[in-house]
Amino acid sequence: MDSLIFAAGQTHKLLHIVILAAAISLVYASTRHEDMKQIFQHAAKIGAWMLGILFTGIIVLTLLSLKTI
Repeated sequence: MDSLIFAAGQTHKLLHIVILAAAISLVYASTRHEDMKQIFQHAAKIGAWMLGILFTGIIVLTLLSLKTI
């Protein structure tokens, strides 16, 4: 139960992950394309992949930490 309270207090750090993923995906996409429409489309795809992988990892690690208690 304490780990759930700890995780709830760390939600502001998740916001930083979203902002960082958006910045990384925009920079990466802008090195691949010159047209703004293509940059935003590519950045959205890359950002979705990054956030999906990161949040899947967070969920798995949280579930594993709850099982060990």
